[in-house]
Amino acid sequence: LNVIYNKLLARLTEEQKVVLIDSQVDWLNWHIQESKFVNMTLLIDRKLGSHGPIQELKARKYRLRERKLELM
Repeated sequence: LNVIYNKLLARLTEEQKVVLIDSQVDWLNWHIQESKFVNMTLLIDRKLGSHGPIQELKARKYRLRERKLELM
């Protein structure tokens, strides 16, 4: 994700860079909060069973992949 992000930044105007940086900060905050929510509500109480942590890692990986594709 960082490689794609930096390549994109290099191609943008200053105004576009500001918008992208703000967007990326918002996206990253959402991504972190989403993971915290799942950990607090589903993983601590084992509501997702023994596969819960694996599913959470898969969800994080999927979100990162999707964001990378958006930036590409």
